[in-house]
Amino acid sequence: EETLEVEKDSYRNDTQRQSNLKSVMDRINLVLKELMVLQGLLYNLKTAYEVCHPLPPHWELRVATDTFKPYWVDHLNKTTSSEPPIKIKSDAAKASSPATVVYSLETLPEYLMHSHRLTQLINELEL
Repeated sequence: EETLEVEKDSYRNDTQRQSNLKSVMDRINLVLKELMVLQGLLYNLKTAYEVCHPLPPHWELRVATDTFKPYWVDHLNKTTSSEPPIKIKSDAAKASSPATVVYSLETLPEYLMHSHRLTQLINELEL
């Protein structure tokens, strides 16, 4: 009878370990999928930034979270476009308009948000 109890305990422990392992693996898979999404967003944001920076005054660069495609927002006219605005030269931009801001990719709110989430996910995997 003692052997039977030991076997039952062993079975319960093994079942619990398997359940815990499955739970951990499921979480890792979800994190990896989200990492891939963030990687796509950040890559396309970087690529679009390089194509059109600096932006004309009142324009903003964003990336659609469902398609990963970049789009541009014209805040002055309240419109969006899948095509970048005409790229302006930095020197000309400074001379022609004080509203033009030359900024780095790492300061874009969207970039900061996605890179922060990426860091959170990586830290979560390390635990």
